[in-house]
Order: sequence, then structure tokens, then C-alpha cells
Amino acid sequence: MEAAHDTWPAPSGAKRNFGPLNQLGDLSKADPDKISVIDFYAYQQISFITPTQLWDALKPGDAYRFVDCQENKEATLMLAGAIRWDVKDDRDIHKEATFLRRKDNAKDYGYFQDSLFPTDPHKLPDIVIFNCQLGVNRSPMMAFWYMRYLLKTYPSTVPDRPNVRALKTRVYILEGGVSGLESSGTPRGLQSLQV
Repeated sequence: MEAAHDTWPAPSGAKRNFGPLNQLGDLSKADPDKISVIDFYAYQQISFITPTQLWDALKPGDAYRFVDCQENKEATLMLAGAIRWDVKDDRDIHKEATFLRRKDNAKDYGYFQDSLFPTDPHKLPDIVIFNCQLGVNRSPMMAFWYMRYLLKTYPSTVPDRPNVRALKTRVYILEGGVSGLESSGTPRGLQSLQV
């Protein structure tokens, strides 16, 4: 695999807006002037999405994955077919090691590593949606570490545009978590994914 780039430009129009992701552990607690460019870039590339927006974003032929970040024993709602990372609320939730355990031990978490971390970058999913029941801190943290890993691992030069980086994969956090699928206006196709 082609090596990832060591340095990354700041995304166009980037602002220091920690907004709803102000729980991103070391990233949000750090002095903004000392945040590494790749951390900031990863942060800028993930976003919250409502169930209705998600339904509109899913195009025929897109490869998408749901990653459920709830603690399995405590969950009352889950998505059918979701990759279950079983993230527990503990003091290590903000650390990259929590993410890496789920990446490096795919069989222990009941999924094929290639579905999220293929060796061929062309096989990356088009969309990865992170969710928990109520949209709490687990899913933003795992989404951040996942995007950061993609940026560090996969080549992503945009042809004919020097100093521009982009990834095939769009990473979202389901706003309101799985519970948001029950809100009025949510398409029935999404509601049917609940188990």
C-alpha cells in the first residue's frame, strides 16, 4: 500500500469551532495552537447527521457501515447488522487505545476487519455511521479516532489539485443516536433497521 502523507494541509476554510464535539478528549482540552494538523483535519471531516439527512445521503450502490458504540449489555436499541464495538463508559474512552483494541481485534468484536480497514483503499466503505442509543460521547470519540486512522493510513491525494487531500469515506455520527430513529419524520426504511 502506498504510504500515507506525513504532513497534511489545514482544510480549506477551517475554523476553530469545537461545537458539539467538545468532548473529544485531548483534542478539545489541548491549546488550540498546539493541536496537530492531522487531529484538526480529522475533527473537521466528521459531522453529525440527522436520520432524515442520512436517508437522503444514502445513494444506491453506496457501501455503508453502521458502527454501534453502545455497551452491549446495557443497550435497549441497536441497529440490525451494525458492527458492535461494545464501548464501555470508562476513563479510557477518550484514548486512542480504546479504538485500536476494536480495530486490532475484529474477531473478538464479531466483524471482518476488511469491512472497515481494508488493505486495498478502493474497498473502503463510502459511508461509516457511528451511533449509540442517545448519541452520547462514545460515538463522537470512535468516529474521531477512525477518521484520524484513515487519514494516517490511506493515500488520499486529489488528482490535479496540489496540497489537497480527500478521502472516499464520509464519516457521520447519528444525531440523537438510535433513539433518534423513532422521531417523527424519520423514513420508515431507517426505522426498520432497529432491533
